[in-house]
Amino acid sequence: MQFVFENRGLTPWTLQQTKDRCHESARDAFPKLFPDDWQSAMDDFYKYVRAQHGSETVLLPVARDLIESLSSLNILLGVVSNKTRDILVEEIEHLGFSEHFGVIVGSGDAIRDKPDAAPLLLALDKLNVLPSADVWMIGDTPADWTAAKAAGVRAIGVGAPNMPAVDNVPDAMFLDLKPICAGLNIFSPSVLTARNS
Repeated sequence: MQFVFENRGLTPWTLQQTKDRCHESARDAFPKLFPDDWQSAMDDFYKYVRAQHGSETVLLPVARDLIESLSSLNILLGVVSNKTRDILVEEIEHLGFSEHFGVIVGSGDAIRDKPDAAPLLLALDKLNVLPSADVWMIGDTPADWTAAKAAGVRAIGVGAPNMPAVDNVPDAMFLDLKPICAGLNIFSPSVLTARNS
């Protein structure tokens, strides 16, 4: 985002402003942010992201252990993200997770992106699973939690202790992934829909 703003002679957001404001997909956000130049701005954004994201992608602590443990328990896992599919697939392959996810839904795969329920419902349809409280959407932004609740699944928040006040709070909030294993015993999910950030 800093690159896109500076490339247009605009003052870039601070890191905190970016975290507070970037919850929509680029296809939804850029027409609002750059109404006269949104397609070019989005092209610049994705050109920069594609050049950098492989080397910049890092896992949250214990994410690998959690994903591999859930997969070994035959819990269905999927990725639903506002990143585009090509970027998601490359990141998942780079991290060595391809065998663990039964479905990958990115920006543009559904009729609308998060915070709409459409991408989550598409993922569940591809997994042949009905929405229920046994399905978890683990995410770190209000868009994730809003999409989860709209889809009729459990919204599980991770991180974001300084998240601005939002109308739609998650069903449970963890500062990191470590307590989620304990949370599994509380909710006993048959399906976990996970977002890799």
